[in-house]
Amino acid sequence: MKFKVILYSTLRDKLPPENNGRIELELPDSYTISDVIKLLDLSGVFICAANGQIERNTKRLIREKDELRFFRPGSGGCST
Repeated sequence: MKFKVILYSTLRDKLPPENNGRIELELPDSYTISDVIKLLDLSGVFICAANGQIERNTKRLIREKDELRFFRPGSGGCST
């Protein structure tokens, strides 16, 4: 399955500069948001949005053509 990931703020440092914080991944159907967080080695406090909606359930399965956005909150968020 293919889906997009967009990283904002300091999270962009997890990808090469030429990616501008964007990457398209192709992973097995059984991957969750938590798996992507581990794969990209994201840490600290951040918010995840899936297809334009804040997603607090990191065990949510990723679907074909999903778009995940990870960004630093002004306040609050989830800690990993």
